[in-house]
Amino acid sequence: MRKSRCSASSLPHEEVDILRQFIEQCDDAVLVFDPDRCAVTDLNTAACKLFDLDREMLINNGPRLFCEPGELDNIKRLICAPDPEVRTCTVTYMRPDGTRSVLGLRRNHIRLRDSEMIYCVMRDVGEEIRRHEEDRFRQAQLIHVNKMAALGILVASVAHEISNPNNFIMHNNRILADIWKDVLPVLRTYYSENGDYYVGGVPLSELEEVVPKLVYGMHDGSERISNIVRNLLDFARSDGMHLDSLVDLAKAVGNAVTMMRTEIIKHTNAFSIQIDEHLPQVRGSSQELEQVIINLVLNALQSLEDRSRRVTVTAEFDAGTEQCLVRVSDEGPGISKELMARIMDPFFSTKFDRGGTGLGLYISDSIIRKHKGTMVFTSEPGAGTTVTIRLPAVRGIIENEHGKEPVASDTAR
Repeated sequence: MRKSRCSASSLPHEEVDILRQFIEQCDDAVLVFDPDRCAVTDLNTAACKLFDLDREMLINNGPRLFCEPGELDNIKRLICAPDPEVRTCTVTYMRPDGTRSVLGLRRNHIRLRDSEMIYCVMRDVGEEIRRHEEDRFRQAQLIHVNKMAALGILVASVAHEISNPNNFIMHNNRILADIWKDVLPVLRTYYSENGDYYVGGVPLSELEEVVPKLVYGMHDGSERISNIVRNLLDFARSDGMHLDSLVDLAKAVGNAVTMMRTEIIKHTNAFSIQIDEHLPQVRGSSQELEQVIINLVLNALQSLEDRSRRVTVTAEFDAGTEQCLVRVSDEGPGISKELMARIMDPFFSTKFDRGGTGLGLYISDSIIRKHKGTMVFTSEPGAGTTVTIRLPAVRGIIENEHGKEPVASDTAR
């Protein structure tokens, strides 16, 4: 035979007193519910303080007084569902001051004689969760700093290992170029006396055009290796805490894009960069600003749905505000309003399955704010995303040459 379920008011008077004494001595908010109606039948003083509501109002109206719009049915289900799988949970709720917080909720059944009630303990855990997230973020920052320090040492070591053989290539290439200049007259004389012949499987008539291209290609490739190594060493140098240096922003943007070349080629056939060659300097850390640009470009590239979609990087000067502007735009799927509200939150990421940490944009925004600048996102679903960084130009160094056309180039063709 099923046990009857009733409210506290239907219990014998002495049991009601015992129950009320028990819940009144609890430090957390306690609400007693009738399982059949999911209505509040009793509560303690701590509940009135938590929700800043009087006893009668809570009993008459129940959770609808503090739950978020549209969440009433969900909260009732969590509290009053028979034999629930989850007995502890967290839900968002409205504080008395109108702000949102998190309510920790633990429910259990009370059986007194033949009656049954639901005993529900509630506590505001929003501050506790915030502190926990801050601790996690600080720990993640320490891990990130340690990782970057180790990466700096590794990059410096690898860069030196690459530089040594590359120096041999550059030196030997110059020697080969000089040898070719000395040998070519002899080869031409032999050609005039004996006709065309093969050198290394190539006719001399063609070799005269091929060898200079080979020598120039080796020289150009070696120079590119040197530039990449130099950029990596500059990026790995730990001057991030010094924000008083004058930074050539045009060079910082160019260096960041150069280091991203492999990722650019991997993701798109339509990458363009447009930099005002007379961009004023800004004050701060070039390595930290490069880190921000690399992160934004990588995000833009990873948002593309196919290789025909474009990513554009521009850097220009706004004379009206005396600010330098860097924009990174993509033709990705865009960002919804719900996600837009959270993209700057630490540990929020849509790329956890691809190794994302949810710290990239948070750290980037922190760096820009530390440089007394702003970073603003504009996006609509289906219309792509644009990130605009504004940094104050250094007064006294702003050149009056901004009527010239910016220099444009395409990188990944």
